[in-house]
Amino acid sequence: MTHIDTSPAAMLRLSKKHLLLPGEEQPYEYVVVVDFEATCEADRAQQEPQEIIEFPAVLVSTREERVVDEFHRFVRPTKKPTLSTFCQQLTGITQEVVS
Repeated sequence: MTHIDTSPAAMLRLSKKHLLLPGEEQPYEYVVVVDFEATCEADRAQQEPQEIIEFPAVLVSTREERVVDEFHRFVRPTKKPTLSTFCQQLTGITQEVVS
């Protein structure tokens, strides 16, 4: 299961021309993009404490402007081990994946 937007528009946003000032060279051949997912509730007052349920990372080649590798680890929350329907719909992560 992937939640990473690898569309050309998303890759363009990550490209060197958007990370640097005019005239600067990109000093890195690769960058790692991390986008954690956490438990959530429709009613924000009920969502404390939030727990990370996904540790994803994407390796992007700045020279080729493309995703070259992905990493995902899903984690079962311990404070509230059952994901809310809202959280499953928002993140696309099902209870089966984190259990």
